[in-house]
Amino acid sequence: MLIPTCIFKGLADYVMGISCGITPLFSAFPLTELEMESIVLGRNIAEERCFYTSVSRQEQPSFRSPVRTGKHFLTKGVKNKEPLHGCALAGAVTSAVNVTDALTIVHGPRSCAHILSNFLQSSSLKEKVRHGILMPDNRENVILPTDMGEEAFIFGGMDELRQCVENAIGDGWDTIFIATTCPAGLIGDDVELAISCLKSDNPDIKILPLLVDGNLEGDFAQGLVEGYRKVADLVDVSHIS
Repeated sequence: MLIPTCIFKGLADYVMGISCGITPLFSAFPLTELEMESIVLGRNIAEERCFYTSVSRQEQPSFRSPVRTGKHFLTKGVKNKEPLHGCALAGAVTSAVNVTDALTIVHGPRSCAHILSNFLQSSSLKEKVRHGILMPDNRENVILPTDMGEEAFIFGGMDELRQCVENAIGDGWDTIFIATTCPAGLIGDDVELAISCLKSDNPDIKILPLLVDGNLEGDFAQGLVEGYRKVADLVDVSHIS
């Protein structure tokens, strides 16, 4: 199809008018960050994220301090900045999965949860070989990933985390640990804010964060420490004489 030359002439006259200051310009209305994300993802991000904006600024927790602030016990390896011996995520999950009737959500890719499941099963078998006793195992079907994918690595995985926790609550879990992987820590997902919002709608549910960010916060032993600290929060000290 041939395009009439008058269209190009009109365009040229318009550009010339702008150059000479004759043609009026119109004010630009740049898109907001949420509007740009909505266009890229093809859905209304503002409506999806209203769940989090319902919490007032005063109620939002501050960004967490890293483990290395010295506020609590640090393992020798972390204190001396030695090469990491294992992953803090694995250590934290190892502590959490031994809590009866509790679910551990791994906020990260499915591969992280798969590796952790294999590690726990392997550890259980090694215990049997080493000590001749197969310890009671409560660890089947108690690890659930949020399935972070490429999109979440760019735009954040808060929606996936919220949906995963809500599904777990709907399935009857009333004690939930949330362990963070390297990707969740690197992109800065505010898990504490998500937990605050979820608790406001589910006050009877215990949701405990294990903010180890894979191996960003230390080694396997440091993860064990962080896990034990959160498990201790479940202890009802009023029944201890």
